[in-house]
Amino acid sequence: MVSLLILVSSSHLVSSSESRTTTVWSGNVILPDGYLVDSGEVLSIAPGTTISVGSGYSIDVDGRIIISGTASSPVVMSSISGNHEGIVFNYSSDGLGSKVDNLSVDDSKYGVTIYGSDPVISNLTVINADNVAVDLYGGASPLITDLIVSGGGQDVHGFSTTWRYGIGLSIGAYSTPIVRGAQIDGLITRGVNYWGNSGGLLSDLAISNISGSTMAIGAGIWVEDS
Repeated sequence: MVSLLILVSSSHLVSSSESRTTTVWSGNVILPDGYLVDSGEVLSIAPGTTISVGSGYSIDVDGRIIISGTASSPVVMSSISGNHEGIVFNYSSDGLGSKVDNLSVDDSKYGVTIYGSDPVISNLTVINADNVAVDLYGGASPLITDLIVSGGGQDVHGFSTTWRYGIGLSIGAYSTPIVRGAQIDGLITRGVNYWGNSGGLLSDLAISNISGSTMAIGAGIWVEDS
């Protein structure tokens, strides 16, 4: 099998498809300065793709992203060095049909952050995110199925200048996700963190080993103003 190495900076690797621009990634993708999925762009990521992102950078989604990993060939997102900041869904991506399946994220501060958008996320694994594995703001309404969060916060414990680290799923600012199945284990501060008039429906949660918090009250599930 041929492996494709893609080095992406500020320019896009694109092919036109009717009214939208389609970008396809496979093999090894290196993003030293992160990547922006433009509002008129569809980014399609093939099974088995490995994505390496520069420290402090992220993949920001203004348009649509389709991550098509499988159980035997997941898409893996890690860092070139230090810690990347995961995938960020911006408000403009709402309603555009983004889907994430079988993605594994490690070496990150944040795994997936969603601002007022509605991606469909299945079989997401976030390993040892420093701050928050899945972070929802601004009326985010994703459908999340079979989420795994393993570890988080240990690498910054004792050094962080904020209490907001070692959190699995944070749901805030009027967000209303549907979460069907989550295994959350080995975090410092919170398994699930609810705040800011948020709601939604969460079912089939398994939360364990939430311990070590010193800058905030530790909890498996924390609900505040929601």
